[in-house]
Amino acid sequence: MHRAHPFRSLWPALAAAGLSAAAQPPCDSLHTASFTWQNTGNYNVMFTAEAPPSGSAVWSNDWGFAGESFQQTAWGPQVQYTFPGPGSYLACMLATVQHDQLGGCLSASCELITVPVDLLCAGLTAAFTIGVQGDSILFINQSQTPPGAAVNWDFGDGASSMNPAPAHIYAGSGPFQACLTVTSGPCASTVCNWIYLGPSPVACGVLLHPAMHIVQLDRAIAAFDHSVTSGMEHGVRWDFGDGATATGSPALHIFEEGGTYDVCATVKLWGPLAADTCTDVTCGTVHLMVSAAVNEREAAGRLRAYPLPFSERLNVAGAPAGAHWELLDMLGRKLLEGTTPATGSLSISGETLPDGPFLLRLLTAYKVSSLRVLKAGGH
Repeated sequence: MHRAHPFRSLWPALAAAGLSAAAQPPCDSLHTASFTWQNTGNYNVMFTAEAPPSGSAVWSNDWGFAGESFQQTAWGPQVQYTFPGPGSYLACMLATVQHDQLGGCLSASCELITVPVDLLCAGLTAAFTIGVQGDSILFINQSQTPPGAAVNWDFGDGASSMNPAPAHIYAGSGPFQACLTVTSGPCASTVCNWIYLGPSPVACGVLLHPAMHIVQLDRAIAAFDHSVTSGMEHGVRWDFGDGATATGSPALHIFEEGGTYDVCATVKLWGPLAADTCTDVTCGTVHLMVSAAVNEREAAGRLRAYPLPFSERLNVAGAPAGAHWELLDMLGRKLLEGTTPATGSLSISGETLPDGPFLLRLLTAYKVSSLRVLKAGGH
């Protein structure tokens, strides 16, 4: 069982998000809710909201789950979520904490979730060694697999093979990252090794290509190191652009204030192919809006926008039928507008929009509702 880290830095922005700060203030340290999570097999994880030590009741839980290729939401005091496979993922929970004397307050928690290889696939392990056969490199499969498992070789130079024991001739000295993937039923396992055929030392620009990927849920991010390091020993140090730093991959960070931040990874590499320590830097931009949750909600009703942040398309649930909607930038300029459908969720294409925060307004004869939304990761 694992316990989540408190995530309380969002709450000074309640008033800007259209919520009543007096009615639902941010929870203090004694009333901050958290959640536990437990792997239940087959890439399923059970998430359970936990009341703070004060014993207050917890309800209306919004959950956000994000990985390097997906982002989804869920709702409820306890949810079971199926992740796409083993790996590290970002999970966040927003909850209302109800205290008999203090009333309600808003609380959130975020944590990096590690999903292990499922037991069904634990017996499938890819492994290989190499040998020299004339001018060719001979690839020797040493995987642990059941009978009939499929193999796929990627030699790292654009060539591939499904031969169980292929021989391959490289045109250059490398280094090349050769990978073997073995597949049996729904299970797959991949292992990679580096091959270098030339003299040492090798220029740093050949050995090190820094790269990063950021997963974002509101003000929480998970930063992943995707650098090419040619099999050398390496380390990564993160600068989140707000004075905070971290090491290792993935790294979890929660920003205190809205705005735009340059998140940078400094990657260092050392090993037998390098004459000295190689260092390079790569950066990415994170846009943070003033918001109140993983998914903002209206104080009354169940108006929700998802996913947040969005990229190609923004969906809005709970919008009244036939309402006029407008999407404004932070200077109040109208960028898009239309009418909500009679049935189903409102879906807005964001392909033409730049990354950044926006204000979505819905207007009826009786009221005006608004949500702050964020686009990130677009083209």
